[in-house]
Amino acid sequence: MHFARKKPGGFTLIELMIVIVLIAIAAAIVAPRLSEQILGARVRKTARDFCNICKLARSKSAAEVKEYTVVIDNGKRNMSLKAKGGDAVKSSLGKRELPEGITVKTEGASGSGRVEISFFSDGTSSGSSLSFHDKSGRVIKVVVDKISGLPRVE
Repeated sequence: MHFARKKPGGFTLIELMIVIVLIAIAAAIVAPRLSEQILGARVRKTARDFCNICKLARSKSAAEVKEYTVVIDNGKRNMSLKAKGGDAVKSSLGKRELPEGITVKTEGASGSGRVEISFFSDGTSSGSSLSFHDKSGRVIKVVVDKISGLPRVE
C-alpha cells in the first residue's frame, strides 16, 4: 500500500513577509492623502459653522425684531453671535471656537482683527465676503448676501 504524503497547510514565512511589505507600501501611499483630507475637513467645518451662526442671527433678528451681529475675532480665536447692545447669545450655536491654524480674512483686509456682520429684522444684512484659510493653503470662501442675509459657500 502506498500512502500519499500530505503537504503541510499554511503560509511560508516569505509569503507573509511579502504581504506585510505590500501593506506597508499601500499605507505609505494612502496616509499623506488621508491627512490632507482631514485638514481640508477642518476648514470646511469652520466655514459651515460660520454659515450656521449667520442663519441663526438672521432668524433671531427677524423673530425678535432686533439687530444681531456675528463677530469673528481672530485674536480670541472665536466666532460669536451678539444682540444689539452687546449681549452675547446664550446658545451653544451662538459661539464657536476657531480651530488652531484657521484664520478668517475679509476682502482687502489682513488676517488679524475682528470681522462683524450685522443682520437686520427685515432679513437683510450688512453683507460680507470672507475667506477661511488653513496652514496648508486651503481656502474656503463664504459670501453673506446683503439683500437676503443668507450665507453661501463658493
